[in-house]
Amino acid sequence: MLDGAAPTRDRQRGRLHVGCSAASERQVSDATYVSGRERVPKGKNEVRPIASKIVILGVCRTRTIAERKCAEQLEKLGINSAQRFIEVTSTATFKQQGEIWLNSLSARKRNPLEQTTIDTRRYALDKWIYPSLGDTYLADVNNHALKELVEGMAATLSPASIRDYANIVKAVVASAIDENGDEKFPRKWNDEYIDAPLVRQQRQPTSTKDTERRAPGGSVYAACEHAPRVCW
Repeated sequence: MLDGAAPTRDRQRGRLHVGCSAASERQVSDATYVSGRERVPKGKNEVRPIASKIVILGVCRTRTIAERKCAEQLEKLGINSAQRFIEVTSTATFKQQGEIWLNSLSARKRNPLEQTTIDTRRYALDKWIYPSLGDTYLADVNNHALKELVEGMAATLSPASIRDYANIVKAVVASAIDENGDEKFPRKWNDEYIDAPLVRQQRQPTSTKDTERRAPGGSVYAACEHAPRVCW
């Protein structure tokens, strides 16, 4: 986000500098540029540095033209958007939010879950999800991250389990909300890209003539070897 610092002039080089915050910086010179700081993905358990992304604006005859071009570039990069700021500055990991989500399942007033169901969620997180996503920034848990998790589970788990565990990941991300109850990291999940195996519809048990009889009036009752001759 740009601050309102007043511009200063470098008399020797004839450059006009406009003050800015740590999120971005602007400079008007023969090679005017704008840089927006973005996090660079790195390995797990590593602190990711902030890198500068530089976009050349070209020669600007006046400060007003340079500022206008700079504002346009910042808008294109999404640096000035509130959502982008939240995602770039957030340091919460998936595991941290996963624990918050897990504790909320029994504490919530609306449809609280039984402890046995919560234990199942705990097993899924500890056994299958945390090893892959636990140290990942919550802001970086997206379609690509979920696709990699699904690929890692596909060789071992059934399609139904993969579906359930993927839904847990989605629920954890959606559980991160702000003071207004809005999601901090809204996602548009792409099932085609994630490519989780489909869960085939299970065959339901059917009735046979040996196990059921139909009464003259149309009602169905079960036939049993020791059933009484008269049914009330």
